Amino acid sequence: MTNQRAKYTPAHVANYILRYFFIYNKEITPLKLQKLLYIAYGWNLVLNKENPRLFDEPILAWKYGPVIPSIYYYFKDKTADRNKIDNSYVVTFDEKGDIDYNAPIIPDSDIKTRRIINAVLDKYGERSGEELVNKLHKKGSPWDNAYNKNGVEGSGKNSALNDDEIAERSRFAIDDFIESKKSSN
Repeated sequence: MTNQRAKYTPAHVANYILRYFFIYNKEITPLKLQKLLYIAYGWNLVLNKENPRLFDEPILAWKYGPVIPSIYYYFKDKTADRNKIDNSYVVTFDEKGDIDYNAPIIPDSDIKTRRIINAVLDKYGERSGEELVNKLHKKGSPWDNAYNKNGVEGSGKNSALNDDEIAERSRFAIDDFIESKKSSN
């Protein structure tokens, strides 16, 4: 898709999503966060021509779906209740390995990226993690193509999903979102 470096890390985007859920006093699970990050990545590939890659970390095909490993491992042992993320931000680490308490977040000045993520949250924010799993794990999806290479179940475990396939699949959802907005006006 592009060799251009992304402006953000997965932590930037995760923090933006977590902030949204905190502001609106809604719960979010690690599973739902993963799915929303994946969808936002795909929508950004399609809608943000200047900076198509939302973050540089590859999205991997794991058994239970597309995963951004840094976010998965960050929350793996940090959530007391496996079904809820407390409203803390994802922190980063400086070059010495010390916690950098300036949690990364997409700045207010990046209106385009924020609008794309807001559209994703508008369309999918009310859905449960399980609903998103059912939507994203369908046969022929980018995750299915990567995880079940050549139709052999699990043969592509841990492989990176293809950006072109993610973008192509995202176009359908974006078109549907635009049509639903037109009909509601």
